[in-house]
Amino acid sequence: MMPMGPMMPMSMNETGVFTTKTSGIGDTKIGALYSLRSGDNTNIHLNLGLSIPTGKIDYTDQILTPMNTTPSPRLPYPMQLGSGTYDIQPGITYAGTRNSWDWGSQVKMIIRLDDNDEGYSLGDQTQVTSWGGYRFTHWLTGSLRLTYTHADEISGKDALINLPVQTSNPDNFGGERIDLGVGITLIGSEGAQKGHRLALEYETTIDQDVNGIQMEMQDMLTIGYQFSL
Repeated sequence: MMPMGPMMPMSMNETGVFTTKTSGIGDTKIGALYSLRSGDNTNIHLNLGLSIPTGKIDYTDQILTPMNTTPSPRLPYPMQLGSGTYDIQPGITYAGTRNSWDWGSQVKMIIRLDDNDEGYSLGDQTQVTSWGGYRFTHWLTGSLRLTYTHADEISGKDALINLPVQTSNPDNFGGERIDLGVGITLIGSEGAQKGHRLALEYETTIDQDVNGIQMEMQDMLTIGYQFSL
């Protein structure tokens, strides 16, 4: 019998760190609304938007490699500020109210019309949202929102985006997700609080299925403030 109990201390030192960044003008979006129905308790309107490719898609930046060199390759897809394509953004919105209740649904899409000059297009997207709300008092409302999002993976490939990271692979984009949001809104209507509005919403992902290797969405807390004269 020969017992063995090895002690193996290990350590690793980084040779350096680096940061990549981009900044500039993104894609320009224009849109219009067309009312299909407008009544005392119900409103339905069409959304029509167009995204114009004014954002650059060929940004590069300096990186530090394991060989201690500093090349400036083209950055992965999420670091580019535009899509490089004209995109149609149609949608339809329904909203209703009765007494202290309000509710509604919305369908929105992003449709890429063609590949961009670098040989790819970002995935088409579809989002379906339904919500309901209740006014408890003149200064407090509550809301519940359910959102389904579907996004396709990137079609094609930029031949110059070839860094050994997950975000350089077009297959690692898109997927499906269902989110549930619960919110409250505080509305100032008298005195010094008049015109002030504070909204808080907690959103959790109740189901998601991503394409390839991606970071999954986690819970979010959104705080918004508005003031109107």
